[in-house]
Amino acid sequence: YYNPLFIPSCQRFILVGSPGSGKTTLAHAIASKLECPAILIPASSLLGHFRNHTANNISAALEQYKHMSHHIVIIIDEVHK
Repeated sequence: YYNPLFIPSCQRFILVGSPGSGKTTLAHAIASKLECPAILIPASSLLGHFRNHTANNISAALEQYKHMSHHIVIIIDEVHK
């Protein structure tokens, strides 16, 4: 079964907190500690105005990273907006 959105992952988590509480900074610190590059994707860049447009944007954004030979940390910032 081929899933075009499949990116092998050991862990996935969501950081929740007030603005300015350090969520993005913590995500970057985790990437640094793991010695992995951090990729920051603003959630607003993924939103679409038409049916399936957002899903297509997410697929396109993740597609470029799925063939990387090393681990990466993908941060999708401001998902709640």
